[in-house]
Amino acid sequence: MTARREFASGGVMLAASFVGLSVGISSLFFYTMGIFIRPLQAEFGWSRATLSLAVLISGVVLAGASPIIGRLVDRAGVRRVVSVSMPAFALATFGMSFLPGNLTVYLCAFTLVCLAGAGTSPVVFTRLVAAHFKAHRGLALGLLLSGTGVAATLAPAFFTPFIAEHGWREGYRLLAAISITALPIVLMGLGGEGKAARAYSAHAGTRIAKSGLFVFLRDWRFRLMFLSFFGLALAIGGLIVHFVPMLLDGGMSAATAGRTAGLIGIAVIFGRIGAGALIDRIHAPFVAAAMLAAAALGCALLAASGGTQLAGVAAVLVGLAMGAEVDLIGFLVARYLGLSAYGSAYGILYGAFVAGAAIGPFLVGLSFDVTGSYQIALICAALLLSGAAILLSRLGPYPLEVA
Repeated sequence: MTARREFASGGVMLAASFVGLSVGISSLFFYTMGIFIRPLQAEFGWSRATLSLAVLISGVVLAGASPIIGRLVDRAGVRRVVSVSMPAFALATFGMSFLPGNLTVYLCAFTLVCLAGAGTSPVVFTRLVAAHFKAHRGLALGLLLSGTGVAATLAPAFFTPFIAEHGWREGYRLLAAISITALPIVLMGLGGEGKAARAYSAHAGTRIAKSGLFVFLRDWRFRLMFLSFFGLALAIGGLIVHFVPMLLDGGMSAATAGRTAGLIGIAVIFGRIGAGALIDRIHAPFVAAAMLAAAALGCALLAASGGTQLAGVAAVLVGLAMGAEVDLIGFLVARYLGLSAYGSAYGILYGAFVAGAAIGPFLVGLSFDVTGSYQIALICAALLLSGAAILLSRLGPYPLEVA
């Protein structure tokens, strides 16, 4: 199938997946987590490390659920999983608006949100795109996952002043309303899932299918990807969640901090689409290494400038790398490990990514509570990103049998 025919036959499915991902757990909810930190701290008196602990616990739960979700969409299909997960996610998010000043209830509620929203993650929506598109798989994944960039752009700019004016409870209610409103659009667009599912099955004759479902666990390249994506998520996840509080601490107004953080989202969009187009033409590990090196530079600039003077430049550099990470998971799994076990392999790698993104904010918050600044955390993030760049650059050529 030519590239033009791929987009003609899969365009509606791609658009619906874009909308579903944009309002899901890894997009809109994730990019508003940091905005709730200061209001919750002001009302309940919890430290930032304590508030970030919720992200850690719920992220670990989501990381554990991702491989299960990966297998579930292979068996039941994307539409069935989404039709259950999106309403449950909206309901759980709405429930956050009724939180009392009880830390245990707060942590449990966060865990519930992540369990309910596990079926709105990239594990679900990239499955269809990776199956349907081949000639321009990287670009298609980039277009799909630019939905997280849209959320990263619009959410801080809108929700930061909205919560400052209306309060954090109304913020959670608005998140729930956006998610449930998008549900009919997503389900109608996924009505053509059957064609993509057949394409997925047609590509399943790989060495993994011949050798066993979980043979990829013994592949050194899989283990290298696991370490790389965990490390880069540890760095970027902590930075994203604490970016707005860091700028506010540096003296920025809420509106300016929200706009600056929104630059990350704009860069994420360009990173998603740009990286997707590049990895269709240039060896993907080299593209990944270059973008991660740029993100490391962004962290170094933040550390050197005290967190505000070069915040805009750093936001763009970090956003470009953030834009490449999840579509790189999908592309690298398809090219190095094949499609027959795509859901399982992607689920495990995405779980590692989510775990890193969950642990990162807690460690950054703890570093702030101990030192009173984000300096050490930024330096550590730069080192982690540099290490991930080196590891991914060592993946080697694509195996011919799964190309």
